[in-house]
Amino acid sequence: MYNSKISPTIITGQQYGTKVSVEIDHADTDITELFAAFKTICIGLGYSESSWKSVVLDNADEYNDDHEKKIDKYVANLPEEYIDEALIEHNMNEEEFNDYGMRLNKTK
Repeated sequence: MYNSKISPTIITGQQYGTKVSVEIDHADTDITELFAAFKTICIGLGYSESSWKSVVLDNADEYNDDHEKKIDKYVANLPEEYIDEALIEHNMNEEEFNDYGMRLNKTK
């Protein structure tokens, strides 16, 4: 049987004569551990922290744009009656709050 504690994960980057390796003491890494390893390799190869952050943010913007387009497409395909009902419900809930976001206690 395979024991993930025995086999480490080793990730290596090499550029312009510089070689950087990151070893994680187990094989069953998650995406967060791999992301941190890739960051360590990039910084070790000479890229700046600000360059790393810039690339991460640029990619995040692309993912957000894609997500927003999917949402827009989904909403555009909703039946008009469904949207009308959702707006009525939303507006009814809005009336329960004042300008400061506090719930109003109304008695009927």
